[in-house]
Amino acid sequence: MTTNEGALRVLYFPNVPCDPIIFDVDSVAEAITVIETSTKLHLGMFAGNHCPDYTDAVCLEVYDGEDWVEWYHPDYDVDIEEYMGFEADCTGEV
Repeated sequence: MTTNEGALRVLYFPNVPCDPIIFDVDSVAEAITVIETSTKLHLGMFAGNHCPDYTDAVCLEVYDGEDWVEWYHPDYDVDIEEYMGFEADCTGEV
């Protein structure tokens, strides 16, 4: 499979440490939808006692023509979690 420069993928680690589930996405907006959906699904499974603990992680990667590297917002120089405000949402602090 040929990967084009600028391609995006979400790595979702549902229970760290583990291998990621990889979702190819067409845009940052689609990545955010995948991240929010995956996280809400796992939270629901945890709340319903379907998984023993909740230690997930996400990463958005971009293909630079040679390797997959972590995506950073071009204007703000933050990763996807910071861009989405995960820290404020999770801690209740702004």
